[in-house]
Amino acid sequence: MLTLVRVRPAIKVAADPSLGADFALFQRRRAARAPVVRACVGFALVIVLGGLIGDFPRVQAAVGAAMCLAPPAGLAFMDACSKSRLFRRLDKLRIEVHGIRKS
Repeated sequence: MLTLVRVRPAIKVAADPSLGADFALFQRRRAARAPVVRACVGFALVIVLGGLIGDFPRVQAAVGAAMCLAPPAGLAFMDACSKSRLFRRLDKLRIEVHGIRKS
């Protein structure tokens, strides 16, 4: 029977089901690391203020603050790498979806 509406077949994409799981894991790890980052940055601020205001030597304050800021810097680097990897996978999926829809 002829109709005025043309129904296209559903688009089948080889979606990666682990992408959502990996993103959820990334968010959980990021949330778990947030208190550690806040504590380290807080310690660094206290050390710097102690060097500026108190009797603590400024060179030692700078070294102590740098040591306190090293773990958050490493965690930020790990987050950036994981985020980049997830976004690359998402971009591949977007390209695949748009490539199928255009054809």
